Parts: sequence; structure tokens; C-alpha cells
Amino acid sequence: ETYDLPYYIASDLPASTVTVDSAEDLKSLADGLNAGDASGQAFWFKGMHIAPYGKDWTFLQTCDIDLSQYGEGTGWAPIGRYGFEGTYDGQDHAITGLTINNGSTSEIGLFCRNYGTIQNLSVEGGQIVGFEWTGGIVAQNHGTIQNVHMRGCDIQGNSFTGGIAGLSVGIVRNCSVTGGIDAG
Repeated sequence: ETYDLPYYIASDLPASTVTVDSAEDLKSLADGLNAGDASGQAFWFKGMHIAPYGKDWTFLQTCDIDLSQYGEGTGWAPIGRYGFEGTYDGQDHAITGLTINNGSTSEIGLFCRNYGTIQNLSVEGGQIVGFEWTGGIVAQNHGTIQNVHMRGCDIQGNSFTGGIAGLSVGIVRNCSVTGGIDAG
């Protein structure tokens, strides 16, 4: 049998690099990384076959992204429910409108579990409410977070709550937080 696979015009990007150009792209990336179970599964994103957990892939954010369209109900579903092992490079762009209102759920943040690298990104405004392991950027950091800034976002959790990470046993460098943090 033959299968028609989508094709994309070659670019100057390395083979294991793909761009995130919109809120819909970021949601699609989150859905792909969150699919399946803890054993991981590869998924398709923008015509590229991405390894489980995004391992060894680089995702480049090309513009500011507004996530306010995903703010209804419990809001944004964190990226990488079973782990993120790639590189997410915001390229000094912002994410705005991040809303998560899930006070009975643990592991809340823009990302869930980071084992890779998240860098060169700011998250501006918004509100994040979780139970345990609640962070602005990531619930649990086991990798590297660098040059990341939370600006004007209110973060609330029960325990293991922080502006960048709810829990970090990895590297956090050159990061800043402004806004309210309630680790009640």
C-alpha cells in the first residue's frame, strides 16, 4: 500500500526543528505531547513525525501568542503531561492570556513536566490556579529553564507552588517573576 503524507517546502531549519506560529500550533503541540500514556508515543505536528515526549526536537516560537481563547472552564491543559524532553525556544516572544483554573488538580503550569529545555520566553498576565506542583512555566522542572520571565501573572496553589516552577530539581537561570504567588 502507499500512503499520501503531507509535504512541506524545505526550509533553512535543521531537520529536527519546527516552528510554533500561533495559539493553534501551541495547542496542537500540547495535544500531541499529551496523547497516549506514560510510555510515550510519537505524533504528527505540522507534517513532521515528532518523537515521544518531543525528545531531541526544537520548537521555535515565531511570534507573540495569545492563549485567551483557551481560558474557558479549567483553561489551558499543560504541555507534556508525561514529560517534555525537547527544547522550546520562545525566541524572546511572549505568551499572553494564559489561564488555568484547576484548583483540585496537581501538576499545573504552561508545561507539566520538563526534562528538556525551555528558554527565551515571557509569559505575561493571566492566572494559574492548581493544587500541588503549580508553577507559572512548569509544574515540575527536571531539565533547564533559562531566560524565562513571568510578568503580572497571579499564581495560586496549595503546596509546591512557584513563579517559574512548582518544583525544580533541574537548572533555573536568568529568570524573573513579577505578580502574585499564593502557596496557601
